[in-house]
Amino acid sequence: GGGAIFSFLPIARHGQDVGFETLWGTPTSNFSFERGMSAFGLPYESASSSESFKAAYRSSIERGGPSVIEAKVVERSDNVDVHQEITRKAVSLIDTILGPPAPRDGVLPLKRYRGEQKNDGSKTLLLLHGWMGDKSEWDEVGESLGVDISDEWNIISLDLPGHGESSLILATDQQAAHSALGLDAMQPFSPTEESPFSLDTMARAVCQSLIEDHGIDRLDAIAGYSLGGRVALAMKALYASNSDQRSGLVTDETHLVLLGANPGRLPSVTEDGADNEEDRLAKDSDLAMKLFASADRSFLVPQQLDEGHLNQFVSRWYSAPIWGGLKYRSPDRYRDMIKRRVVSLKRRRRDIASVLYGCSPPLSSHDNYKATNPVRTTFVSGELDAKYSAIGRKWERLKGIARHVEVSNAGHGLLVEVPDQISSI
Repeated sequence: GGGAIFSFLPIARHGQDVGFETLWGTPTSNFSFERGMSAFGLPYESASSSESFKAAYRSSIERGGPSVIEAKVVERSDNVDVHQEITRKAVSLIDTILGPPAPRDGVLPLKRYRGEQKNDGSKTLLLLHGWMGDKSEWDEVGESLGVDISDEWNIISLDLPGHGESSLILATDQQAAHSALGLDAMQPFSPTEESPFSLDTMARAVCQSLIEDHGIDRLDAIAGYSLGGRVALAMKALYASNSDQRSGLVTDETHLVLLGANPGRLPSVTEDGADNEEDRLAKDSDLAMKLFASADRSFLVPQQLDEGHLNQFVSRWYSAPIWGGLKYRSPDRYRDMIKRRVVSLKRRRRDIASVLYGCSPPLSSHDNYKATNPVRTTFVSGELDAKYSAIGRKWERLKGIARHVEVSNAGHGLLVEVPDQISSI
C-alpha cells in the first residue's frame, strides 16, 4: 500500500487503535497498474529486485517511447526497519571514517584565584560567567578579590556547560556530521525536560562537578553574571526543593550576588510590561538557528568570510540597548570582548547556540527567585541598563533582596566595563 512515509511518524505505532490504516495509509490492493496501462496501450513491466528493474529499464530504453515500470517494494512496516538499518550502517560508516564523537565527561574546568583549596573551615566563593563567556571573564574581579578580601576565602570560577574548556557537546566535527545527516539522538531544540542545555540541567551539572571533580562540598557565596546568575538561582532552587542531594552544596546561608540576571517572574510583573514570552522564545530560537546555519556554512566558505559573519552576529548582539553603547564608551574593551566571543563561537557555536535556546527564560522556571534568602541576596545592574535596573529596583521594593546596587555610567557588560567596581561590592 501507499502512504509509507507516514509509517515513520510516532502515530504509526498505535495502528488501528487510532485508525492509522484508514486515515494515513493509502490502500492499493484494488488497483492494478498493469490493467491501467493496458487501457492506455502503454507497455508495462514489474520489478521486485534491483536486477529485474535494470532488465525492465533496458527493455524500455531499447523499445523507445513511453512505458511504465512498477517497482514492487517491501511492505510499509518492513520499510521502516530497512531505513533504520540504513541509519545504523551510516552512523557506523561515519564513525569509522571520522572516529566516534569524543566522549563527553561532566568535568567543568575550574580556576582558582588563590592557590589550592583550603580545607580548614575556610569559605568558598564561586564566580559564574554569562552566555558566550568563560571562566576567564572573572579574572580581573577574581584577582582583585584575591588581594582585597580575607585569607579565609577560596575564590574560584568555573566554565559552564557548553562554554570555555568544558567538554564539546555538539561542536565536534563528528557530531556535526551526525547532526547534519539527522543521525544523532541529541537534539538541541528538544523539550526542556529532555534537553541537556536547560537551566536546571546546567545547575545540576555545576553542583555535580564541584562536588565530584573538585572536592568542594559547600559554597558560602555565589556571584553570577547574567546567565551565570540564573544558574546560581537555579542551584538555590534545587536546594530549596530538596530535589537533588547534590544541592546540599548550596544552603540557605549561601550569599548570592546577581549581576544583571533575570530572576524570573516577580510579583505583578505584568503591570510593568514584561517581555512577551512567545516573542522572546521566537527571538532566541531564531538566533540559535542562525548560529547552527553558520556552523554548517563554515565548512563551505573561507575562514575569513566565516569570521566576518560571526563578527557581524556578535556586533549586533552587543548593540542592544541594555549594553548602553559599550562600543563607544569603552572601545578598547569592546574590541577585545568581540575578538574573544568570535574565537569562542568559531570553536563551539553549536553548543553556545543550544544553551541560548535551552536556557531561554520562557522555557525556564519563573519562580527561582523565591528560593533566595533576601538578607543574603544582592542585585547589581548598570545605570545604562534600563531593563535590569528596573528589575533591581522592583525586587528591592518587594524586599526580596538585601540591596540593589546600580553602577553609574555602566550598561549590562559589568565584568567588561567596571570590574574594579564589581570587586568592591
